Amino acid sequence: MRSFPADHISACFPIRTRTGDIIGHVEKIARRGRQLTISGWARAEEVGLHNGPSRASQKPDIPRPDISASLASGPAEAEPRGFLLEQDTTGSTVFFFARQGQAIYYYQL
Repeated sequence: MRSFPADHISACFPIRTRTGDIIGHVEKIARRGRQLTISGWARAEEVGLHNGPSRASQKPDIPRPDISASLASGPAEAEPRGFLLEQDTTGSTVFFFARQGQAIYYYQL
């Protein structure tokens, strides 16, 4: 699990499986007041933010031909797609997560 300070404005890190395979990348983290915005791409069924009782998630659905062109091709359902997540945070610990099948990978922000 990776941690970032609460006042961090921009960061990037790979989204990895437990075996170390890269299934995505968080390209930017931005905070304005209590609003947290995260963007990137993933070969995942769901990405999201978890903040105490609050949870926001989505299926990555933004076409990313720039990433597709640079990666080895795979099955159509595994094509990398972009995401943009926004959530109001209340000071408790915030986690980014990516779900691929039954596996969920968490990153503390």
